[in-house]
Amino acid sequence: SEKSICVWEGVECNDNSFVRTLNLNQNRLTGQLSDAPTLLNAIEGYYVASNNLFGSIPKSYFTNGSLLSVNFSDNALSGELSSFSQRTKLTEMNLAMNSLKGSVPRSINNAADLTIFNVESNAFSGTLPDSLFDLPLTDLAIGGNVFTGTTPVALSGVSTLTSLSLGPNLFTGEIATSLSELTNLVQLSMVGIPDLGGRLPASFGLSLTNLVELSIAETSVEGDIPLQFSLMTNLEILRLNNNSLARNIPSSLGLLTNLESLHLNGNAFSGTVPSEMGSLSILQELQLHSNRLIGTIPEEIVSLLEKLQFLMVARNKIDGPIPVSLFSLEMIGTVDVGFNSMTGVIPPTVGDALYLNSLNVENNFMSGRLTKRIGEAKNLGYLNLKSNQFVSDLPMELFNLKQIIELNIGDNQFIGTISEDISKLNGLSRLTLGPNLFTGTIPSTISSLSQIIISDTGIEGSIDTSFGMLPNLEILEFSKNQLRSTIPSELGNLKNLVTLNLEQNFLDGTIPEAIGNISTLQQIRLNNNLLEGGIP
Repeated sequence: SEKSICVWEGVECNDNSFVRTLNLNQNRLTGQLSDAPTLLNAIEGYYVASNNLFGSIPKSYFTNGSLLSVNFSDNALSGELSSFSQRTKLTEMNLAMNSLKGSVPRSINNAADLTIFNVESNAFSGTLPDSLFDLPLTDLAIGGNVFTGTTPVALSGVSTLTSLSLGPNLFTGEIATSLSELTNLVQLSMVGIPDLGGRLPASFGLSLTNLVELSIAETSVEGDIPLQFSLMTNLEILRLNNNSLARNIPSSLGLLTNLESLHLNGNAFSGTVPSEMGSLSILQELQLHSNRLIGTIPEEIVSLLEKLQFLMVARNKIDGPIPVSLFSLEMIGTVDVGFNSMTGVIPPTVGDALYLNSLNVENNFMSGRLTKRIGEAKNLGYLNLKSNQFVSDLPMELFNLKQIIELNIGDNQFIGTISEDISKLNGLSRLTLGPNLFTGTIPSTISSLSQIIISDTGIEGSIDTSFGMLPNLEILEFSKNQLRSTIPSELGNLKNLVTLNLEQNFLDGTIPEAIGNISTLQQIRLNNNLLEGGIP
């Protein structure tokens, strides 16, 4: 081509028309990572992230005299890192999301100007060399490997750090209180380090006041949340989930008025939800599930959380009704209050929740009629009412939920017939209607279904041949009903069927030969019927 290389896409040149950077991110490149760019005498940056490159990283990338920045992330690179045998000018190195292994070379301090070092999601192992902490790092991300040992003491001397991500890894010992010396930190993440123990250091709250994100999750850290954590008023994200924390949730967390995301789930917190939570006016995510919380979800708290999108308080000991104001929050999208002791009805205000996409009230003591306004929650994709005490016909408005993917109303006392309008739910994939007190026959089916469970309902009639025309069906259960017919041979067309349960009905005739040809079938239950003949 007569065009200068400097006008090629992804190429940037310096004032002397020498190639300065090559940006080939997301270019569908395949093959081994070439060392050719290191032969360019003015190259400063080489970026080939999100391609399909494989093989080892040529040593010349760690000895080149002009390279400042490389990004090889999200490829299929393997092998070990070469030693940094001579001084290099590298300031940024992103090797994340590959299959690199081995240890971090002790000679890495020859990259004396390195500020960003990201090796997340590889297979590196061993202990981290102290020489790594001689560098002027601002961003260190080493999670998703199998590094061992304790949190290095020398790490606390890297005063330039603003972002530090240590997990998942296999570090042991207690959380190092010396990390509180990293006062410039904006982001600190210790997630997925199962043998990391000790208590949350109170000194973090006193010293790490620049933090915007603090994530200490999936560890063995125990004790309570120090009151001093309320001094980190710049926090927007606080994730302390899946640890061994206990005692009450401190009311002082209400002082963290910049919080947008609060995850305290998967611990052993007890007591009530502090009313001071209502001060978190821009909170979008509140995850308190899988604790030992008691009391109600206070109306006065919920009504103040105007930006709330996710409320997850399942698997506690919470009682009382769902706050009426919850569904009046403009952005509410996910509500999970399952496995508690909640009572009352689903408030009619559910029809106001235009962005609600998931509602789970499973295994509570809720009762009464299912409000007709449920059909106004047009974006609802997941609705689970299982194991409550609802008593009513299914409102016809329920079948206006065109976005519904999963509907489970089993183990209640719903009555009446199942309307043929259920066939209008064209996107429905998983349907569970029993046990309940329905009468009548099985309605027409829905082509998108992968699971249909209508068991222990009192449904009668026959199994329509159309159920053999569901290409995605994996689970078909019509057990413990009053079905009186033969088993349609068309069920043999269900090439993805894993479970077929038709037990405890009044089915007669023989078992169709075609069912024996379903190679995916793992479980079949036809007992307690009137069948005859052999097993295909």
